Amino acid sequence: MSLTAREHALLLGRLLPQGPAWPTTEKTNGLDDFHLLLESMAQEPARVGADYDLILEELIPDSDLTDLDSWERVVGPPPEALTDEDRLDRIRAILNGPGSPTLAILEQFAKLMAGNPDVRMYHRVGPRSATGSGQCGDRLRTGEWDFTALCELMPNVLGVGPDEFEAWTNVSTVTAVASPVTLAATADTFPMPPIAWGFIETPLVGTQDGATVYASVWIRSSIAEEIALGFLGRDGVTAGTVFQCTANVWHRLTHEGPIGVGTTEPLLRVTSETGAALVAMSWAVAGVRDQVLQDLITARFPIHTNCHFGVIGEYATLLSHNPNAVNW
Repeated sequence: MSLTAREHALLLGRLLPQGPAWPTTEKTNGLDDFHLLLESMAQEPARVGADYDLILEELIPDSDLTDLDSWERVVGPPPEALTDEDRLDRIRAILNGPGSPTLAILEQFAKLMAGNPDVRMYHRVGPRSATGSGQCGDRLRTGEWDFTALCELMPNVLGVGPDEFEAWTNVSTVTAVASPVTLAATADTFPMPPIAWGFIETPLVGTQDGATVYASVWIRSSIAEEIALGFLGRDGVTAGTVFQCTANVWHRLTHEGPIGVGTTEPLLRVTSETGAALVAMSWAVAGVRDQVLQDLITARFPIHTNCHFGVIGEYATLLSHNPNAVNW
């Protein structure tokens, strides 16, 4: 609330030096020339303050002082004659939207937009870090991850299950081992062939020319080495990302890129520089990125809320565990 002219005049008087040179209001009741001058000088800041208050009242659509005509130039005029109260309710409804969307509403919206009932959406706050004997610390995911949902949107284009590595080309002597995703003996351990011998690979089924494909897989190597994850594209070109992996530690490797145009069968490929390692792999998924669809879904989210999109089945099993029971 802005100050009145009398309050501004008092403030102006307090800015002056103290002393007997100035008459006091007790003696003149504020009717002397000096105080009348202060009050006349105070009229303009008081008027500006009152105009500021009025602008705020008209600008924020929450009272009968709202400038309805100006707001309707922004949101569009009503299709029929309305009372001022109904006009205000209409403006507020357009600005506020249909209410705060819940995760369930956003998931249903994503399903309808994708035309796929298997689409799933998750939100999970990262576990606290375990620092020292007191097991204290900040969350492992902070910043924008506090306001980010996980959405399983892309259908899996691998022709085999996420832990069926015995069906991949050049995979032999498979031994079951505990997976970091399922926490059961569903992962496979096998010798990794060197790059000179080729790749372990599996087809990317149902992809189209020019598609952008995203892939993810969990890998643990018995030695510290470089492991490459990538694609053989429809244009016959192999491209990927090389990761420096620590010995006996599970790593989640991801690669994304175009698969080109051509007649070659596209493949998901993994190889190592040395080929001397015994490698465990788990939970391989791949999907075709539809950026337009993702943007349409994200536009439905509240402001400053993000969405991280993955492959259907990529997160569900992993997120079903108590985070304190998982040790990677």
